[in-house]
Amino acid sequence: MLGGQLAHWSFSFHSEASFMEGNRIRDDGPTHLRVHHRRDGEGYAPLDQYLMGFRAPMSTPTFLVRFAHVSSEPSPQVGGAFDGNRRNIAIQDLIDAVGRRTPDSTVSQRRFHSHFC
Repeated sequence: MLGGQLAHWSFSFHSEASFMEGNRIRDDGPTHLRVHHRRDGEGYAPLDQYLMGFRAPMSTPTFLVRFAHVSSEPSPQVGGAFDGNRRNIAIQDLIDAVGRRTPDSTVSQRRFHSHFC
């Protein structure tokens, strides 16, 4: 799921066009998926929000494209298509791999300041 510098979402991860890179991917069939979003960084994806503690774990389904036929880890892009196999990811898969988010969304920090250059 991670791409560039292990700090951004992978090109083949459906990140809802997150500020943390990645794409909004439309599933056009069993092996044909299309990159589909209007612009880079449209907001924080549901998984971003879960990891920040803003969203409960049960509300963050997503998917990635395995065996995506792209030459490297390109930056997010508008349009374009690539083939691969869709793999649904439940939040429980992430919790099983790295543990649950602590503190959880019921008690996590709510006030943040951010700066974008």
